[in-house]
Amino acid sequence: MSYEKNLNLEFQWKALQQILIFYLAVLFSVSELVSPSKRALVCNFTWVLFACGYFFLAFIAKLITNWRVLQLVIALVYVPVIVLSVIFIPESPRWLVSKRRLTDAEKILKKIANFNNKQMTGNIMKSLDEIEKTDTSEIKGSLKDFIRSRTGVLIVINLSFNWAVQSMLYYGLSLSTSTLGIDPHISFMVSGAIEIPAYILCMFVPNWYGRKTSTLVTMLMAGICCCLTPALPSGLGRALFAMSGKFFVTMSFSVVFIWSVEVVPTSLRSSGLGWFSTASRLGGILVPLLLILDEVWDSLPVVLFGTLAIVAGLLCLLLPETKGKPLPSTMEDIEKLYR
Repeated sequence: MSYEKNLNLEFQWKALQQILIFYLAVLFSVSELVSPSKRALVCNFTWVLFACGYFFLAFIAKLITNWRVLQLVIALVYVPVIVLSVIFIPESPRWLVSKRRLTDAEKILKKIANFNNKQMTGNIMKSLDEIEKTDTSEIKGSLKDFIRSRTGVLIVINLSFNWAVQSMLYYGLSLSTSTLGIDPHISFMVSGAIEIPAYILCMFVPNWYGRKTSTLVTMLMAGICCCLTPALPSGLGRALFAMSGKFFVTMSFSVVFIWSVEVVPTSLRSSGLGWFSTASRLGGILVPLLLILDEVWDSLPVVLFGTLAIVAGLLCLLLPETKGKPLPSTMEDIEKLYR
């Protein structure tokens, strides 16, 4: 892409990049490899690395002013990461079980147990034997089955709206760093730096207070920060207050991602997260259009973002709490979350 001069082909490459959803694959893979109590810690550690990359990209962009060369350098850095991940990150045993590849799942579980100096218990082996005797359709399911159920439809609509709104806030508030009136590289750096403590906090907050409370509070705080921004005088104070909103929406986005993983059956997890990511992108696409509303009132976009955040935060109360619970494998497991 760095040396592509055909705009149509550039768009095709970008579309392929999003279809492959590498970052989502990494996140739900690691979430399926750890216990419920460690899920928030591991997922947010990957987000911390993302924020660090966001932060240091400003330094690289300052040194490499040609955007084509910059994009090539970033791509070359990413190649060894992909190679190492293929070599060292095992396939998810949960996914293998959902595909009835029980022998492969057993091998990986034994490998993980040996690495941690543990022994495979008889209960695990017995569970695999029971799964082998289970009807395939009970494990696999389909996206059609998921959205046919009332529970599935409510989950999809609620989380799709949440992802879209959080994307609006995330990108809308990130763009507001331009109002700081300083070097754009420093503005970009500030926008990335504020995410690091947010992700570190999210390593622990969802386990302390649960997914529902964490999302509700952070979304309400993000919304309040946005709605109160117009009350501040224009300039640095207003921009910093908007960045406080970004701090909270960063936390919320992180929690909602983990929550989304925990309310979708294993066999549909990649499809479900792909759909939520699509909703997120649609929300992001709307941001430039909504920012035009500042011609009506300069604070209208940020107030609109804040109002949507409050609505999305309240709607999350309709979702089940999943703190400390195992990842669901079937629709029946999803139904149990509401009991």
